[in-house]
Amino acid sequence: MQSLSPTERLIKAYVDLGNTLYRQGDFAQSLSYFQQALDAAPDLGAFQKARLLYNIGVSYLNMGERDRAIGYFQQALELCPDLAPARAELQRIAYQDDVQAKGYEFTQDWFSRNVWLWQEQLGALAGRENLNALEIGSWEGRSACWLLENVLTHPTARLTCVDTFAGSSENLSLDHDTEGIEARFDANIARTGAAEKVTKRVGVSKDVVRSLPLDSFDFIYVDGSHHAPDVMTDGLLSWLVLKPGGILIFDDYDFGLTGYGTKEAIDAFLATFKSQLELLHQSHQVAVRKKA
Repeated sequence: MQSLSPTERLIKAYVDLGNTLYRQGDFAQSLSYFQQALDAAPDLGAFQKARLLYNIGVSYLNMGERDRAIGYFQQALELCPDLAPARAELQRIAYQDDVQAKGYEFTQDWFSRNVWLWQEQLGALAGRENLNALEIGSWEGRSACWLLENVLTHPTARLTCVDTFAGSSENLSLDHDTEGIEARFDANIARTGAAEKVTKRVGVSKDVVRSLPLDSFDFIYVDGSHHAPDVMTDGLLSWLVLKPGGILIFDDYDFGLTGYGTKEAIDAFLATFKSQLELLHQSHQVAVRKKA
């Protein structure tokens, strides 16, 4: 294996220190070391330089200096237009600005990190006539509002939202505001100006989804209970009502609370239907297409 030059060793040391400090939450020091790595090698390759610019941008973002972060993300993309993390951060910031400008009533944001993926996987569906979508787990309507504004834009498009609107065990354990969830959902959906496209089904997903027509949805989003049996049940029932060629997205593949088994349930689903699906994406969310 070829040994590193003194300059390359210095850059690696700076980057390693920066990453360690970032993981420890010391963002000011982390960006200092990323900047030193950048300064140590002015002739660094475009991709490596873009990665460092992105790292500096993320550090600034975590320090609350959004405008400076945006500048670094933009510089990173100028050097490397295919740098997906930088593009994803800019898309997330743009989405957050749009939400604030429209006056939505959201108390949590578990969705903005997924905007880039949804644009990538669902963008081709935008504006399609008679598009039919199902959402299992709507909370305050963040993802539903995004779908109405960006995908379900044709007058004939429809969205079915299934939720108990009572919160769940993980919401209570994390001290999330479960009071008035349904009222905030209703207010946010109304604010899109497309409430007539939405059918709200209040109830437990295993009861509601089994009452829906087979092969009737073009897109389904599963973000309900994170307990393994519920995730598996939601996946199985969703598969029955998803059209051939339709897209199914599971949220929280990397769910952090112990004892839930979310990942294990999704893995079991993927293994069971391996011959019937195309895996489109697998990270925090898992996206699959049902083979025709």
